[in-house]
Amino acid sequence: MALKNCVVIFGGGGQDGIFLNELLLSRGYKVFVFTHSGSEIGPAIDVSDFNTVENTIQKYCPDIVFHLAAKSSTRHEFVLENHKAIVDGALAIIEAVDRHVPNSKVFLASSALVFKSEGGLINERCQLVTDTAYAMARVEALQIARYYKQRGRKVYVGFLFNHESPLRPPNSVARQVARNVVEIKNGISSKLVIGNASIIKEWAWAGDIANAIHCFLMQDDIYEICIGDGIGISIYEYAAACCDAVGISLEKYLEEPPEFKAEYPMLINGSEKIRALGWEPKVNLEQLAIKMINAELDMVNPNGLKI
Repeated sequence: MALKNCVVIFGGGGQDGIFLNELLLSRGYKVFVFTHSGSEIGPAIDVSDFNTVENTIQKYCPDIVFHLAAKSSTRHEFVLENHKAIVDGALAIIEAVDRHVPNSKVFLASSALVFKSEGGLINERCQLVTDTAYAMARVEALQIARYYKQRGRKVYVGFLFNHESPLRPPNSVARQVARNVVEIKNGISSKLVIGNASIIKEWAWAGDIANAIHCFLMQDDIYEICIGDGIGISIYEYAAACCDAVGISLEKYLEEPPEFKAEYPMLINGSEKIRALGWEPKVNLEQLAIKMINAELDMVNPNGLKI
């Protein structure tokens, strides 16, 4: 069935899929979401299974297809899982589009981690690296996208930099810091442990990034782009903003284990291309911290006071 303004999201169970679904529905799209294991968000689908993906593409004939499926970990133990989701998934999705809806747009989520980080700003021209199993899979998927672009397909690749929301996994740094700050405020904990508080990265709001992705898809001149706000903020600054939100001092509680080794000291993009498309972030660091703290407060006491 061909539906006007139809969107299919594969791997839509994470924060990006949830924010994109909400944004697209608000703009009049008909959205069909599929997840890895199946949930209230959407039914399960194996994106590496071409027949299943092809049947889905034939059924909905979407105008836009999102491929967001991945295990967001650089650890080698997920090498096979990520190859299936990221690489085999990209091939299955784009080939199905190529066969049945060749004029449709495909968005392929990629990562800032495919670029060599040398302490400066990263852009689309930086050297690609395969220094982790995760980066290797992302680079393979990028090459698949470039191949189909040569065939005339509209394949958009977004290199996503760090972005946050309460929908991030509980073990993410942003969630851990916010939760720990709430525990300190409530007298449950007496210290805030951060591996390396000097690491600088982006802390964009996931809802802003969903807007950036949609903005990227609404043009036909650029097909590979770094997506992020380009604002470098240390983990220390984020933790301080969380502490300020509840009225405690970070210095009093901060503890940094000396043996901790960071993957990178800084990961920031120039953001020239995405801003040139007219996109600007709306949520700043202080607002993000309040959103993260309120979400943790809500988990402790759903009916309690928020900031």
